[in-house]
Amino acid sequence: MQGVILRIHVKKRTGQRGHVRATQVNHYRRGRCVSWPTPFVSNNDANAAQNRVQVVPLTSNTSRVYAWEALVTVDGKPAKANQIGAVTKERLDGYIGTLTRPEVLAVEQAIRLQLGLP
Repeated sequence: MQGVILRIHVKKRTGQRGHVRATQVNHYRRGRCVSWPTPFVSNNDANAAQNRVQVVPLTSNTSRVYAWEALVTVDGKPAKANQIGAVTKERLDGYIGTLTRPEVLAVEQAIRLQLGLP
């Protein structure tokens, strides 16, 4: 992400696949720290052992949803998952919620489509 500087928190964070945590970022265009909900998509063993987790940042812009994107509900509000990335646990902030099993499966399918996996 060009132009985005991530704010680092020193507390160790952990979670399970499907857990949604806030990720703090300083957005250079907004000039302030913003929080993005990011569900964990890496497996639980990796989440426990590594200092980073694979996440899918969510957006509230759900006006158009493509086949490689997944609709989920976070904190009672619709959201769209359409990217994948890794973040260190220090960048994770508060727990927001957990995706349902069908939502986790939808995110997995979207990742498979994005990456061209069977």
